[in-house]
Amino acid sequence: MEIGKIPNSILRDLIKNDFYKEEIIVGPGIGKDVSIIDLRDDYMVISADPITGATKDIGSLAVNVSSNDLATVGATPVAVILTVLAPPGTTVLDLENIMEDAKEASRKLGISIAGGHTEITDAVTRVLISSVAIGKVSEFKLEKINIGDLIVVSKDLALEGTSIIAKESRECIEFLDFYELEEAKSLSDYLSVIDEGIIGREYGAKYMHDITEGGVLGAAWEASEANGVGVLIYDEKLPFRDVTLKIADYFKIDARKLISSGSMLFIFSPESYENAKIRFNEKNIKTTIIGEVVNSGVNIEDKEGVNPVDEPESDHLYQVL
Repeated sequence: MEIGKIPNSILRDLIKNDFYKEEIIVGPGIGKDVSIIDLRDDYMVISADPITGATKDIGSLAVNVSSNDLATVGATPVAVILTVLAPPGTTVLDLENIMEDAKEASRKLGISIAGGHTEITDAVTRVLISSVAIGKVSEFKLEKINIGDLIVVSKDLALEGTSIIAKESRECIEFLDFYELEEAKSLSDYLSVIDEGIIGREYGAKYMHDITEGGVLGAAWEASEANGVGVLIYDEKLPFRDVTLKIADYFKIDARKLISSGSMLFIFSPESYENAKIRFNEKNIKTTIIGEVVNSGVNIEDKEGVNPVDEPESDHLYQVL
């Protein structure tokens, strides 16, 4: 199989489970970012993510990426647990830098690093971090999604992929000027979607999905799978920064299939979005309508017409790195 997330057609069978305790409200599923456990007074929300596609700033990536999954149900992050696996030759200074990076990110988000495990092992060739994030939410309910509901994204797309490529690939200095390169690197400062998740919960978002591997087209496909609805995406509405498109053009990759932590995908009713948009604007969070819910299928409309969106494959980040 290719590097990256396991194809959904295979994953679907791997995660099937016929035993769930009654406290488990939401278990594993395609397009579902978290598990939810009913603890009577609150719901515990849990998510797990590995950091495998980057070598720089992986401490902050581990904290942000797993915390973002909590935001898909508007949960308040409480703690993260980090498992750090490092190859032989890793120094104490290397580990100190990783943990300081993680601690700085956790301080910004108000989330505690509550535990974990650190190990030197020849099972890996570079540092790998697996992060478990734990949060809580006072209420949780599933809203019925209707034809005509809006597909909305926050911020710009492919922020994480742009930042990783700018930091990891030396080729970027050949075609980006100084200011473009610095802009691309700085996009790692905008990877949290916790604020978006809280607003989405408060203003009636029917579904929220952290856009990660597979980019916006992968997220659209997973949103359709998770909710049993059709999705139509408008290609010309997709919000990308110029530097992202420049990087994608140089490496001949599709920015729509580039890892996109930092952007949340929402499904809103038109009425709810009008109210939510006011709050997003007050928090200086850009949002863009990029599509709508339709009867069936996952399609994208561009100048050439309407074409189907295929099941997500390996993220285009790996074609560069």
